[in-house]
Amino acid sequence: MPIFLSKAIDAYFVDFKAQYTLSTATAYRIYLHRLINFIGDQRVDQITHADLSRFILWLCTEYHPTLLNSTDHSPLSTYNLDYQWKCLRSFFRWIEQS
Repeated sequence: MPIFLSKAIDAYFVDFKAQYTLSTATAYRIYLHRLINFIGDQRVDQITHADLSRFILWLCTEYHPTLLNSTDHSPLSTYNLDYQWKCLRSFFRWIEQS
């Protein structure tokens, strides 16, 4: 039975909710939904390395977060890009092991 990205994200957080602080879980959920917004809610088994590479490139070059009550539209910081990468790595390792 095919699993779509949104359902996989929900299952990921059920499995790992005890391991993450509330702030980490919130950030990871935002990061993973950013992926859905970029590639769509497609089947997990159809997501390719090229999809993820395009997503990371987009984050590095084109994505500019919109912060509440801020006029700053700077690109993501190196720290935030690294955190996004760690989230993706953790999520897709979990998928491989599930």
